[in-house]
Amino acid sequence: MGWKKTGLLSVAFALGSMGGFGSIHTTDTVAAATVKESAKVYNQFQQYVQKPASLANARNYLINHIKEVDTWTATQMTLQLENAQKAYLPVYSEKVFPENVQKEINNAFSKSKNLTYSTLLNAIKDANVRNMLIEGRDKGFKLETSEGMYYPVMHYEGFKSFKPYVTKDIAAYIDIMATESNQPSVFDAAIVISWTELTNRALALED
Repeated sequence: MGWKKTGLLSVAFALGSMGGFGSIHTTDTVAAATVKESAKVYNQFQQYVQKPASLANARNYLINHIKEVDTWTATQMTLQLENAQKAYLPVYSEKVFPENVQKEINNAFSKSKNLTYSTLLNAIKDANVRNMLIEGRDKGFKLETSEGMYYPVMHYEGFKSFKPYVTKDIAAYIDIMATESNQPSVFDAAIVISWTELTNRALALED
């Protein structure tokens, strides 16, 4: 004999309520599990982001685990990573400024006119300079040049992978900062974008 659908549902709910064969997950149970998982990921992230030496681990961990937390936690971790990177940027800059490092970067850049880490690492053989470049890449910086000087800046384009998981205002902030990072409005003490673009960016910031 075949079971009617109503009969199957009745048995399923009965078994669930009795604790037999399995249980029904209520909304509260799922929410509690989500909060617990978010807390676990957040606490592990804190172990990395609080220490400059493990900043690369913090960034890599967030990239791989941000999907496992709730929106509020994802937003907090994203902003904490940004703050940690900005705090470490002056320290890393001092590693880029020595004359021998500048010379190695300049020699590599003059051949390809490309400041990506992959291009530079393919051309530079000095182990110390290579390790310094790898550190910058892994900790979330990119290189820029002005008046013959090479220097690191925040790589906000890399933050775009976090956008689906953070609040809408921070997603918009990431877009604004990435635009400015990819095409700065000011270069060598002069405005280098059109007045229309400058106005549009100002309006986006105001919003």
